[in-house]
Parts: sequence; structure tokens; C-alpha cells
Amino acid sequence: MMNPSKRASGPRLAALLLSLLLLLPFGGPLRAGEAEEPFRLTAELLAEGTLSLRWDIAPGHKLYRDQIRLELESGEAVPGAPVLPEGEPVVDPLTGERSVAYHDSLDCRVAVTGAKGPYVLRVWHQGCADGGVCFPPESSLLRVDPARPGPVAVERVPVTFGVVPVSPAAVDEPVAAEGDSTSAVARTLAEGSLWKVAGAFLIFGLLLSLTPCILPMLPILSSIIAGEERPTRLRGFLLAFVYSAGMAVVYTAVGVAAGLAGEGLSGFLQQPPVLIGFSLLLVLLSLSMFDLYQLQIPASLQARLNAASGRMRGGRFPGVFVMGAISALVVGPCVAAPLAGTLVYISRTGDVVQGGLALFSMAMGMSVPLLLLGLSAGFLLPKAGGWMQEVKHLFGALLVAVAIYMASPVLPPALVLVAWGALFVLSAWLLGLFRRDPAPRAAGSLVRRALAFASLLLACSLFVGAATGARSPLDPFAGLRGGEDRGGLAFREVRSEAELDSLLRAAGRPAMLDVTADWCVSCRRLEAVTFRDPRVLRATEGMLLLRLDVSANGEEERRLMKRFGVFGPPALIFFDEGGEERTELRTVGFVGPDELLGRLQRP
Repeated sequence: MMNPSKRASGPRLAALLLSLLLLLPFGGPLRAGEAEEPFRLTAELLAEGTLSLRWDIAPGHKLYRDQIRLELESGEAVPGAPVLPEGEPVVDPLTGERSVAYHDSLDCRVAVTGAKGPYVLRVWHQGCADGGVCFPPESSLLRVDPARPGPVAVERVPVTFGVVPVSPAAVDEPVAAEGDSTSAVARTLAEGSLWKVAGAFLIFGLLLSLTPCILPMLPILSSIIAGEERPTRLRGFLLAFVYSAGMAVVYTAVGVAAGLAGEGLSGFLQQPPVLIGFSLLLVLLSLSMFDLYQLQIPASLQARLNAASGRMRGGRFPGVFVMGAISALVVGPCVAAPLAGTLVYISRTGDVVQGGLALFSMAMGMSVPLLLLGLSAGFLLPKAGGWMQEVKHLFGALLVAVAIYMASPVLPPALVLVAWGALFVLSAWLLGLFRRDPAPRAAGSLVRRALAFASLLLACSLFVGAATGARSPLDPFAGLRGGEDRGGLAFREVRSEAELDSLLRAAGRPAMLDVTADWCVSCRRLEAVTFRDPRVLRATEGMLLLRLDVSANGEEERRLMKRFGVFGPPALIFFDEGGEERTELRTVGFVGPDELLGRLQRP
């Protein structure tokens, strides 16, 4: 049984988690204030008609050389190519792509000829935070009067992303074909009453609870229940309910805000500071499971909190609620279709009540396995005893596993393999491989040592994979196999509806359209993992592969996204030989090679 002195009380845990939660959006190089305009542009017209441009780059950010360009917006003038300094070579840690970037500041000059009166130039730029967060391309308008050398007014053009705004009346029109799961969700919202919507999305959540979406939360909740001195079924159920309520409330609030802002929740969840911050929080909590530290606060504050805790039933509930709120970050990437449909509905109608109810109902439906785990706490979780210390260590290892899983999309593949390998080495140690066993011939000891040896072998295979260039922990020997195509799929880029329709009509074969953006982390993961899989390469040999790059978020890109009802990248849209969309195959969000192969092999 765990010593009560080693366990943080509910209020203390709540205070710690709330502090860490407040720090998450500002972790790494993204500081408050800097994120609003990390690349500040100023301009000056020199006497000879040349423009001098300067970008002040916020600390911890970089501006890409190949993303700087100019175009004439109005008037008569011919802008030349900007004269740029050499810059610093940078390598994308996920894709290995090389580029040139600038830190701190950038000064360049642009020769403008043929100016006949005032003119307006549009200047484009795009950059990223060093931690991995990338910003959409931004543009600024320079209003230049050749007769007036000196500072030039710079008008920053606001960046918008998402579907093209439409009137509420347009909601009755389907945003995609009948078979699309996203549009089916939107129709359910548009046509159903509040009770029907709540029931339908509760069922959606129940179905999603059968997928791996909830698995990362089970060890977190298990460790909370295991921390109880006497985990009864009622107590376990109440803890699970409070945990689920925290997850549902925050998930709903963030989803509604994202829908009203015109951006998908998945875009927020893809940001490396969020993923890394949550992962570090889980690692921090796991260290307490290994007794490496104790959560302590000043004695005076501890006495007050304990007194307040004693006056309310279930003193640990605030901390459990906060932990559930943070865990909402885990759910987002798993619920792509219902989430996208709901956010499209909210952004188009502004109906926060119905959309928010749908998101809350879906989150509670997904919580059913968590509630069952809490209800069975007295049966599934081990009883108090001397071996509870080992069980606590097991939960610590599970928390580390969830942390690695969360951070994997934004870490280099080799580092992910090393992290999983280190976890299996830790597991082998926890199972007693490196310790003397007092009863080596006992059945339990033999099973433990067999599991420990298996963990060590898995760790060695993962380390070999990291050293040989493997990209997936599920296939650590991929780098040792020769003769495979190590490149990715070759896409043809489309820039307009007319071009897309023309290509589909002329192809006479199945086609796949990849909706992507260069600042989308899940898109990069799709490119690095799924599109490089040899099985996917073979399965798509006879297909027309098209790509819609929405990085610039231009009018044509927004029109195509509205046509297909796509809320944001990544998305894969499939067409038959006649150019008609096969809506039952559409995917929203990241899909692995196996799932994509399953869709490609459907008749």
C-alpha cells in the first residue's frame, strides 16, 4: 500500500497541473506577444527607386529564404528579384529536407523599374519556430509613391484559414457527397433536435471508444485509481467520471472556439509545444511513480489545502478533473470525421449550443471504457500488498509509453526508435533482468525473466533500427532490407477547380487527391511514413496522384476546400475512373499505411 505521505493531495496535484497547463501554450520558443507577429516587416524607398526591406525575426524563430517573394498588386512597375544574403542551412528533422533560413533579422533590396506613379507591392514570407511550429504564409502590402523616398507604409494582411464563409442558409446544402462521413455528421446536426443530436453523437463516441483513441488514457486513469488507499468500485467510478468530465468540458470548449475561429482543433493539437509539453508532463508524473521525487508544497499552504480538502467529499477530485482536462489533448487526432463535420457546422452557422452539445456528448460516449475501468476498480486493480510497489512502477512505465506516443509525430524517427528502445530496457529492469532473483526456479520468476528477455530483445531491435535508418518502431529492420523504393509517392500539383476537373476527365483511371500544407505537422508525418511505405507505393502504381497545396490559402484553394467540405489538411479524396468522388474512401487527418491500403483495396 502506498504511504499517504508520499501521495500528493487533490488540491496540490490540481495546483501543479494547472500551472503546467498554463505553461503549455508558451513552451519553447513561442513567447507571449512574439507569436502574434514573429516576423515584423519594415520598408524604405531609397533615392534611386530601390526598395530596402527588413524583417525583424523574433528570438527562437526562423524565416525561410525560398518563401520570400514579391508580386505587383496594382499600378505600373516591374519589381526585380530580391537580393538576399546567404543565410543558414537548416535540415527538417522529420523529412530530411534541406533549406536556407534566417534568424534575428534579414535585410535585402529590391530593384523596381518602370514605375509610372504610385504602385502597391505584395510581399510574401513564411517561417517557423525553432521548436517545430510553422506559421501559414503571410503577406504585406507596400504602398509606394516613387516621388516620395523614405519610409513606406506596410499593411499586414490578416491570415485566414478554413472554409470560405457562407451565409447560414447555405448549411442546408451538403458540403460533400452523400456518402461522406463528415457531411453525414453535418446533416445530423442540421436536421436533428437537441436530443437527437445528443443521442447520435453519444453513439458516435461509443463507436470511437472501440478504436485505439482511448488507450493512452487508460494507464493515466489506472495510475490515479491505484493511488487510492482503498480503491472501491464507487470511489473508482466517481474518479473516472470526474476525469471524463474534465476531458469532455475542455475538449468541447476548445472545439467550439476552434470552430468559431475557422480553424480545426487538429491544427492546435499538431503544434509541437502542445505535444511535447503534454509528454513532458506525463514523464514528470511517471517519475513520481518511481519514487524519484515527492510533490511537496510549503507546509502552511499544505495545511490550508488539506483543511479545505477535508471539508469536501472527494478531496482528490479537483486534481483528477484537471488531469482529465489535459488528457483532452490526446483525443483530438483520433476523431477526425465527427470532429471535422461538427466544426464545419459551427463555423458556418455559429450555433455554439448545438455544436457544443454534440462535442460534449461524443466525448462522454468515448469515456465509456474509462467509466467501466473506474467501476471495476476493486476487481481489476490489484489489492493492497507488498507487491503494489511493482504495480506502481508498471503504471510509471505506461505513462512514459503514452508520453512517447504523444511526442512521436514531431520527433525525428531515429529519436522515436531510441525512446521506445530505452523504455523496453527500463521494462526489462523493472521485470528484474538485472537483479538477483531469490527464487529463480519459481514459475512466476521464470515468466518474469522471459518477459524481461523479450523486452531486451525488442530494445536491441529498435536500437538497430535507429542506427540503420528505419522510420517506424513497428518495422525496425526496414533499413536492413535492400531493393525497396525508399522514395515517396510522386504527386502532380493542381491549382484550380478547372485544372482538377480536366485532369480527372482525361485520366480515365482512379485518382487520389492529397490536401496538404507545408506547415501541417500531420501532413509531414503522412508524407514521411504512409507515402513511403513500399506496399502503398505498389498499390498506387496505376493511379493518378494529385496534390492540393493549401499553404498559401489562396482563393482557388479555399474554393476547392469548400467544394469538398474539407476543413483543413491533411485529407485524402478518392475518385473513380469517371472522375466521380468515392466519398466512402475519404480520410481526414493522419492515416497509417495499413488503413490507406485497406481503402485502396476496396472494390
